[in-house]
Amino acid sequence: MSHIEHKIKKLMAMDQNFGLSGVKSIPSENSANSEETCAAFIAQAVHCDAHLAEAYTKSQTTDPLSEIRVLIHRGKMEEAHQLIQQYKEKLGSSHIFFSELLQEEARLFFFDGNYEQGLKLTLQTLEFNPPPISRLALMEMQSLALFELGEFSAALNILNETQALAKLFPFCVSSHYLKALEIKLKARIYNVDVAQKMLNEAMISALKEQNFNYDALSTLIRAQIDLLILSQQDFSQWALAEYWIASSMGEDLYIGLALVHLYCSKSYKNNDHFTKQLFNFERRFKRIQRLIQEINAGTHVIQMDPLGEKISSPFNPLEEPQALLFKSLRILILLNKNNLQYKIFDLQDHIPKALITLANNPCTKEEFFKLIWEQGKYVPHLHDGVIRNLVFRIRKKTGLSMQFEKGILSISGLLVL
Repeated sequence: MSHIEHKIKKLMAMDQNFGLSGVKSIPSENSANSEETCAAFIAQAVHCDAHLAEAYTKSQTTDPLSEIRVLIHRGKMEEAHQLIQQYKEKLGSSHIFFSELLQEEARLFFFDGNYEQGLKLTLQTLEFNPPPISRLALMEMQSLALFELGEFSAALNILNETQALAKLFPFCVSSHYLKALEIKLKARIYNVDVAQKMLNEAMISALKEQNFNYDALSTLIRAQIDLLILSQQDFSQWALAEYWIASSMGEDLYIGLALVHLYCSKSYKNNDHFTKQLFNFERRFKRIQRLIQEINAGTHVIQMDPLGEKISSPFNPLEEPQALLFKSLRILILLNKNNLQYKIFDLQDHIPKALITLANNPCTKEEFFKLIWEQGKYVPHLHDGVIRNLVFRIRKKTGLSMQFEKGILSISGLLVL
């Protein structure tokens, strides 16, 4: 049995815990094998790999709902729209799965940035009295639409109801989206400081959860970018992390949205590579096209020149990071696609300070010793052993690649946030 087949069997046995009861199949002459449908869902929701999910829908017999969802995540909006219309006409409004098609059509409007139409269709779909897991997703979309339309109090009221329902599905894929939306709403209703405290707690809590994955990490990073924009702080490195995670997931729309953030950041707004990519995504997605128009016209909350100094970092923005260091939380996340690992360091541990020092500024052993231990005098025969011990601990605990060449200590693959 292959690794993915083992995953399918295991997760199908744990259906309700992982929210797999929300995976519906439209019965047809071409849709007999539920395991292929489940495989596509697992590739998308558990492994956060839209490319793999798309491969399953093309190479295996899966149901149309799975294919529609994958098309939306891959940014193929026109194809998804055509497939939805095709099956709406084929099944008719009396069919048991018609509401599921409406839900995916509503999701399509949300991905396209048409929140008014998405809200209308969400309310229409709720009238079909869908099962609880589907109702959860629809209420989440309803709250999101109200948030995007500036109805913050109404959005929070709906969100509170949604979170109550979400307690029935503690491991469903919506939990992190709900928390991120709550944080963004409270930043606007109350203040950014309250929201930032909530986000810090959410990050620490999420790391310890069984279903913490790239999707959850990406969601929390986007929430942090939102708070930094509201408080007019530079979000360059966060946008870079957002871009690489979305790229790894194969989520084309979110790659495009990350490129919008990079376009507005101090450090990367003039990067030719990102600008050319954004041009291509702008042509593909109406939502991104509208965002750029609003930003250039100065009518969007994101401004081209946020306050704060440009971050100076030797990290190559075109090199995919191996790890993210959240310096304010002293948390290191090692980016392994199938198994995200993390380390939380206590205040007495020198490792976070050493990582930040080397990531921002490769230095000599003498400079390194003075910066880390804050002592004025460096004596090689006394202090080299202390440095070697710290370097050994860093390699053992993080697995990150450290170099010492031509008298300079450096580290690669680490993005400091």
